[in-house]
Amino acid sequence: MAVLALVVIVALALGIRAIISALTTGGEAAASLPVADQPVQIELPDGERAIPLRAAALNDSGRIDPPPDEGIWYTGHDRVAPGELGTAVIVGQAEDDGKPAAFGALTSAGEGDRVTITFGDGVTLELDVVSNQILTEDELADSDLVWGAQQDTHRTVLVTSDTVEQGEREGHVVVVGQLG
Repeated sequence: MAVLALVVIVALALGIRAIISALTTGGEAAASLPVADQPVQIELPDGERAIPLRAAALNDSGRIDPPPDEGIWYTGHDRVAPGELGTAVIVGQAEDDGKPAAFGALTSAGEGDRVTITFGDGVTLELDVVSNQILTEDELADSDLVWGAQQDTHRTVLVTSDTVEQGEREGHVVVVGQLG
């Protein structure tokens, strides 16, 4: 009987730990993915370097805030992992103190260019760029292209967390890549 009580207490403790973990991470899908199945780096079309990726939700300020030298695979709001059916979102900075940051070359990505995502097990996913546009903060917040369910395609959207100027437009660079 004492053994059964101990098993129940341990099970409850593990369940509470899982609930606390889900609450502090936003209940993100990334926590349930084995490390081998998680995206760990991305190469933009310029091919200059592999940019480290990590899974994250919104920070305490309610923003996606990647460091200048890495990208964030956003796991909140029912976003899928890159390569899955639906829309995955990866965010990176374009500039850091006036110098190009991880997503600095994103403005020059054009239709037909390739984005490569590498997973923890070494598997790569190649996406064809199908669009590149600048969206204002309001346009980005309401964009069906970024936040819509898109259950008919395997789409990954790359977004700069900071605003950039391109021509006469200022806003966030939004590049859409899809499986070919």
